[in-house]
Amino acid sequence: MSIEREAPRKGDLGWGALAGGRVVDVEEFVDPRPYFGLQREAGYLWGVLRDADGRPLAFMRRLADPDIEPSQGAPHALGPQLILQTAWDDADDLRLRKEARRAASGDTLTRTFERGLAVWRTPEGDELLSLGAEIAQWREFDLVDVNGSRVGPGLHWYLPGRDDAIYYPTQTWSVSGVALGRPVFGFLFYEEAYMPSGGRLYVHHDPLLGRQLHTTWFSWATEWDDDTLEIGHFLFGHDRFAVAVIGDREGNVRTTEHMECVVTRSADGYWADRIDYVLDSEAWEMIPDPCGHMVDLGRPPNPQQLGIVQRVGEQRRPVNWMAWGETVPIHGERRLLRSPLVATTRAR
Repeated sequence: MSIEREAPRKGDLGWGALAGGRVVDVEEFVDPRPYFGLQREAGYLWGVLRDADGRPLAFMRRLADPDIEPSQGAPHALGPQLILQTAWDDADDLRLRKEARRAASGDTLTRTFERGLAVWRTPEGDELLSLGAEIAQWREFDLVDVNGSRVGPGLHWYLPGRDDAIYYPTQTWSVSGVALGRPVFGFLFYEEAYMPSGGRLYVHHDPLLGRQLHTTWFSWATEWDDDTLEIGHFLFGHDRFAVAVIGDREGNVRTTEHMECVVTRSADGYWADRIDYVLDSEAWEMIPDPCGHMVDLGRPPNPQQLGIVQRVGEQRRPVNWMAWGETVPIHGERRLLRSPLVATTRAR
């Protein structure tokens, strides 16, 4: 299909993105230097832990960058508080846990490089999070205590634009321990959002929601019963915007030249019932977790939910898995008058 597009202005590359693998250098977690003229607005700690029954606990934290800004009064899509959500004890959806209110504010943590680790401490000096090139340990007092080893390579993607842009490095650890008194296992992600000066993820100088660009974004990790493991990030939207990057346990990284994406929505048009991808002619899918709706976050334009990302027809059994992401119903109903150089999205 060919859609006539207006001639681009200077700096307009049609939201074409770059993605690939990278070395994990822990000192860069602390180093305030910019990349591509973009400044780190914050780090983001998030992931999914599962209890013995395989039911999820989803966690997320915004870690303000002390070298850039104290965030008092500044709008953020995610505030400084720790967010814990569980679908334990046969809950139908993920529900917020009030115990997380006892955790320290993410705006008050210090960040230093010690013993070859990036370390975040509370104002009282307690070590809350330590990340190494291979290891991670996260302790939220009596709430969460997990540790483990990094899996796969570091990954990153970059989306340039005239006024809005984002550079997003990410890495993943497989962890186990205790959360809210239960033995748990799962995946922990640490990611950083680099944006133009004053930028805030999802709020200001953000091309994804601000430019109504993306229709879906899922980050995922899966370990199978044959001991293979993959991590990845799938993003898709209008114009030329598409990112599919996959890493494995051996450090191999795959990106795609062609990507297609179809979001099938629930009857209410809000949640995703499934997502179908085609990556260079290979069929993939996102299958939602039956208790993965994050209903207590309100009703944002980008509903958050859990699932599993896998190849269509997968016969292996997952032993550790997560896919956390979003679809954007209002963006899926919108078309930009531009020629799709990668693919176009459609919602049904």
